[in-house]
Amino acid sequence: MSESPGGPPPEPLERLRQAPIELIGRIAESSNATFLVTVGELD
Repeated sequence: MSESPGGPPPEPLERLRQAPIELIGRIAESSNATFLVTVGELD
């Protein structure tokens, strides 16, 4: 890993690129669920 301690956090896309595929799938599913719930409440 080339991350230096105390440095700026990596960009979100960079983090997703480094994350396991399974983790990306979970994040996408929870994001979609949250989005749908929010839209349902606003409607």
